[in-house]
Amino acid sequence: MQSMTANHADNRPPAQAVLNHHIFWDKKKSLNFLVDVSNRTKANSRNCGKCKTALEAKSKIFYGAEKAWLPHLCPVVQKYIKDLPEQFVKYKGYSLMELIRLIRNLHNHISEKQVPAKVKDAIGVPPDAFFDYWIEKFPFLVAATYIAFQDMKQDPKSGLDQYYTGKFNFEFLK
Repeated sequence: MQSMTANHADNRPPAQAVLNHHIFWDKKKSLNFLVDVSNRTKANSRNCGKCKTALEAKSKIFYGAEKAWLPHLCPVVQKYIKDLPEQFVKYKGYSLMELIRLIRNLHNHISEKQVPAKVKDAIGVPPDAFFDYWIEKFPFLVAATYIAFQDMKQDPKSGLDQYYTGKFNFEFLK
């Protein structure tokens, strides 16, 4: 909002960039964005270093003094994450990229029998209830990720360009 009301027109985002901003997305698109960020960073890890660093720099907003996201999850989900079998990804609970990876993995595998019914009940069904669980715990996750990864919009190979318009870069103000 602040950039939209800037005194000088050159400092204001174009209308199309505003219309495509994440605040106007529905839950499904917001969730798909987080899943795509996780998929793209795994596949293009060398090209995403600056974006990951920018996102991790915002971690205080998410965890406060705890410096970890795991304690913010309900006990059922915490236990599930801690007790994952060896063949599954292990989550330490500190990195925001790790949190996004967890959201992606649960989103993609929630219908499988490896995810217990108690966990499914706690986190809900994608997209709506599932997204609500995560955004209630981490209200700035989509915003911070959107801002951190906006440099990827110039790279059509990233697959993230579909979420951005033009060359205007938004800033994260908190």
